[in-house]
Amino acid sequence: MKGQLYLNILLNLIILFLHPDFTFSQIKDFRVSTLNIDDGLSQNQVLCIYEDSKGLLWIGTQDGLNLYDGYKFKVFRHEPGNKNSLLDYAVNTVCETDTGIFWIGTRAGLSRYDLRSGKFVHYIQNPDSSNSLVDNYVWAILKDSEGNLWIGTRNGLSYFNSSTKSFTNYKHNSSTSNSISHNFILSLVEDKNKNIWIGSRGGLDRYDLRQKKIFNYKLFPDKPNDISLNGIMSLCIKNEVLWIGSYSGMYSVNLKDINEEKIYIKKHILSGDVKQSVQSTKDKHTQHSVRSIFASNDNTVWAGTYGTGLLRYQPDTGKIKFYTSSNNSESISEDYIVSVFEDRQGVLWIGTSSSGLNKFNRSSEIFQTIFIPDIDANKKSGISS
Repeated sequence: MKGQLYLNILLNLIILFLHPDFTFSQIKDFRVSTLNIDDGLSQNQVLCIYEDSKGLLWIGTQDGLNLYDGYKFKVFRHEPGNKNSLLDYAVNTVCETDTGIFWIGTRAGLSRYDLRSGKFVHYIQNPDSSNSLVDNYVWAILKDSEGNLWIGTRNGLSYFNSSTKSFTNYKHNSSTSNSISHNFILSLVEDKNKNIWIGSRGGLDRYDLRQKKIFNYKLFPDKPNDISLNGIMSLCIKNEVLWIGSYSGMYSVNLKDINEEKIYIKKHILSGDVKQSVQSTKDKHTQHSVRSIFASNDNTVWAGTYGTGLLRYQPDTGKIKFYTSSNNSESISEDYIVSVFEDRQGVLWIGTSSSGLNKFNRSSEIFQTIFIPDIDANKKSGISS
């Protein structure tokens, strides 16, 4: 059975390569039902997944950044002493601005990478200058509608003006309401009305680009200082609904119902009666934390939970389904999900805490683990393939 599958794949590849209009860049659009790379992960914790303007996937791990074209990997890694390499081993976030220009958030600073030239430019905190990155531990990067960057770190928020190449920094200030709720920023997203939504350990903030003003919201206003309830790890927007992944579960907010003083929560997906109904059928669903969230084009919401697997929620019907790990090789590889992303072909990619990258076939509901090649520690270059 497996030999026949490999033979079918080989025949398809031969036909593809013999086609007169074939180019290497088209490999990313070639999909097979099973793809196995026999080498182990460079590091099994997949921290982020990002699709660029060409349809290539950038996969950040604890030990390098992997560029995947659907066929093979190119690995970028930190090499001590080499300025033309990543600033750190761990890559938390990736964002493309202009075509081929990528911003990479690590635990040692921010890097700009030009795919065409292969050159890195690094930005790190300078304690003696206000015109520098607010902190080197970068968690989130957002390119806004004006072409500028917002960088969320564990100690504040930085705004990078792409024209002047200058930084403006924001930190929590308890003496004023016009500041971010907390310095540990975990997620950033912009809506169509030029609002930057900021998810942090302290709650949800909205920065109005027009007014240049910050508004603060709490998921639980009656317990404003409880991080376990109000802390936010992930945000996404689809059809004017803001989806929120938090330490206490997943919520949705209709952006039309937002005002300066209050946030109206539309649904509590993993709490209350819904959570209890799930627990009655699967006792293992005891964790509420939603680490990553993504709303697909068909309005399905996918949430990566930290301990209860992958959640699929259909807002139109209210149906919920969990996908959890088992001894079955076609199940998800583990229940601690760090990142979730759907590419332009409708393929769902799931990054786990310690068991690599999963590719989900939504028709067959079969999971396949993708293995990223080991990074050779003796490489003299910061890039390998």
